[in-house]
Amino acid sequence: MPNGILYHPLVKFSREEQNDFKAVIFLIKKKILFVTLTAILASPCHSENISVPSVSIYQLLANPEKYDGKEVYVIGFMHLEFEGDVIYAHREDWVHSLIPNGVALDAPKDSYAEWMKFNNNYVVVQAVFSASQRGHLALRTGSLTKIRKLVRWRGPKR
Repeated sequence: MPNGILYHPLVKFSREEQNDFKAVIFLIKKKILFVTLTAILASPCHSENISVPSVSIYQLLANPEKYDGKEVYVIGFMHLEFEGDVIYAHREDWVHSLIPNGVALDAPKDSYAEWMKFNNNYVVVQAVFSASQRGHLALRTGSLTKIRKLVRWRGPKR
């Protein structure tokens, strides 16, 4: 088998054609590497808060003592109302008043007007979970306190 990228027993490629193919393949590999690195660096797992675990509402509800006092990322449906600021696993939990499926939010009063823009939407929250602070009338399993980040969750593109 002769040296070169392309070989076929019935077709012979000149050295110049082989060099052209090598250059094209090199450029393709370079572009693939660039796109891959860009995707990795832009992903949420490589953000500034790499040590903050992403947990589900269900994990917090099932094991409140495991996450007590720890900073977490949570995605859920947020509903704000007087004495009832809550993040639920799903919108339907709020619609059907499934109170046990929510975690209280310790919403800062100075940011409340800004937060209302995200009311009744899915959000990403970075906060400290407290198993001892259980919200109004202690109806919840716990509360997300010391909230550092609240953004609307856009979900995956389809």
